[in-house]
Amino acid sequence: MSDAKQGTHLPVFTYGTLRRGWFNYEKHLEGRTVEEQPARLTGCVLYDAGGFPFAVRKTDCDESIIGELMTIRPADYEQVLLHLDELEGHDPTDPGSLFKRVTVSVWTNTGSTQAWMYEAGDTVEQEFTPSDRIPGGDWASHQTRH
Repeated sequence: MSDAKQGTHLPVFTYGTLRRGWFNYEKHLEGRTVEEQPARLTGCVLYDAGGFPFAVRKTDCDESIIGELMTIRPADYEQVLLHLDELEGHDPTDPGSLFKRVTVSVWTNTGSTQAWMYEAGDTVEQEFTPSDRIPGGDWASHQTRH
């Protein structure tokens, strides 16, 4: 049973090409949300994988990732989540998935809230080096500088 069918209608924290103004936002989220707001996730490092970012949570980290919290329209929720899982290469039965979808606490102007986030899969995470790190945790700003 999918997460959507279980009644877990969490918003999605986006930090890369799913943010407003980027191509995957237009393809997968535009017109399918009821609310979009700036958000920040602490305890996470962002890496550049040559055109798209990967988030990696670190227990000993005080860095943050800058992104947006997308609240998906209830009527579109299950379909959007399935498309995002496919886009991100998330397969809960495959330990070698490109991304895994996890629950995180993100901060918005109104406080902390739970959300889904796609983070680097375990095998992918091992490939990053310090030179891949995105300073400041803001992929959109990083892209405009390069």
